[in-house]
Amino acid sequence: MNGAVDLISENAVVNANIATPNDIRIDGVVNGDVHTAKRLVIGPNSVVRGNVIAFSVDCFGEINGNVNVVKALNLKSSGTIKGDIVSPEISIEHGACFCGKCNMGNNP
Repeated sequence: MNGAVDLISENAVVNANIATPNDIRIDGVVNGDVHTAKRLVIGPNSVVRGNVIAFSVDCFGEINGNVNVVKALNLKSSGTIKGDIVSPEISIEHGACFCGKCNMGNNP
């Protein structure tokens, strides 16, 4: 991550939608949608209960919602996504959990 980075810390709980032009790292819980024009990192103990729109996503934690990515989604071995994915590039590590549909075509 380069430049400004927004951070939701480990013990934080956000009950709202988040929209930012910056990179964002979530280590807590977000009950709402997350939209960033840049990179989103979901930390290993974090949970997002909402839809995600981002330029790129590295998921070490859990997303319960649909994920729409412009460039690349990296679902790490500790990560879980329960929802549909739209991304031109997807990497899923051994041990990761994905339950949903995947579309690697053009973003709608």
